[in-house]
Amino acid sequence: MKLRGHSKVFYSEEDHATSGVQKNAATKTQGYAVLSEVFGHRRHFPEATVDKFTVLMVAPTARRRDALRKAIREKPGSSLWRFASTEDMQPERLLHEPIWYSCEGDPAPLVKPEVIACP
Repeated sequence: MKLRGHSKVFYSEEDHATSGVQKNAATKTQGYAVLSEVFGHRRHFPEATVDKFTVLMVAPTARRRDALRKAIREKPGSSLWRFASTEDMQPERLLHEPIWYSCEGDPAPLVKPEVIACP
């Protein structure tokens, strides 16, 4: 994604609830943690200007989303992850509305509003 002169990498994962959340957490997080440590996303996207990437996990329900957040919370690279449910996924909400959860805390938008200084 390119915005305001910067380019950031987002990887996406779609959860289909076909395996347990603990298995997902164990198998998915390690690779992204290592990729982050070696700045591997720069090999995939050399034009990126932001040092960190984000992994967007979309779950079928809010309950599954929250279970994944809890399962990934203690795994390596957990700070890379943001979670949303398909229940919240409408095109007009994807970037600017607070539908994306980190492993802890309240939801936030992917793109923070631009702050315009008042004279």
